[in-house]
Amino acid sequence: MVLESKDVKEHILEMVKDTIENILHNYTNKEIYPEEWDWSGLKDHVMQIFSISLVIPEEEIPKLSISKLRDILIEKAFEIYESREKEFTSPLMRQIETMIVLRVVDREWKDNLRRLDELKQGIGLRAYGQKDPLMEYHFEAHNMFQDMINSIKEEVVKFIYKVRLKKEESQGVHQARRETPAPMVSSQTKKSPFVKRKGVGREEGKKKKKIGRNDPCPCGSGLKYKHCCGKNI
Repeated sequence: MVLESKDVKEHILEMVKDTIENILHNYTNKEIYPEEWDWSGLKDHVMQIFSISLVIPEEEIPKLSISKLRDILIEKAFEIYESREKEFTSPLMRQIETMIVLRVVDREWKDNLRRLDELKQGIGLRAYGQKDPLMEYHFEAHNMFQDMINSIKEEVVKFIYKVRLKKEESQGVHQARRETPAPMVSSQTKKSPFVKRKGVGREEGKKKKKIGRNDPCPCGSGLKYKHCCGKNI
């Protein structure tokens, strides 16, 4: 329904209102005095979802009603929303909202299917408590669905209020590139491996050995070099 709507913003703002309603439902109670509400839990939850620091003067707390506190929170939440829309621009804000809704719905729906499967496996045990398993399943599944809807709204709102744009600064990129260390090169020249040639020793491979005139001729004749191959040299 949200994704098919032409005005996604309207639905997001309704999610904001519903999320605030659910938060107040958890931490306030019209049957008790405002001073006895769970203010610590309320402030922490509001900060977690909306990044709003809720500050109410102590002398004003006894005069508060749930509806008045609701209006205060909605006003602050809408102010932050409008400032973020100006920062991102409306077209980009709609894209961000659509992307967030898709991801949250996909995740929450998969989790709900997993919980329903677990419920099916254990619902038969309700019969031991003199309860109709089918009726119990319908009741539990309905509550799980409502919890999923509330969770979707809260998660969508939280991501929208927390999302930040990552801006890449060209100067920083250039600086990062300049600071990238060059590959380390050894100061010593790498020597090529010695390849032994047939008939030539290691020393002969590096430099040809000089033959003395009185040395045996390398041709294998048994004569001295000066009387054989070295005769004409």
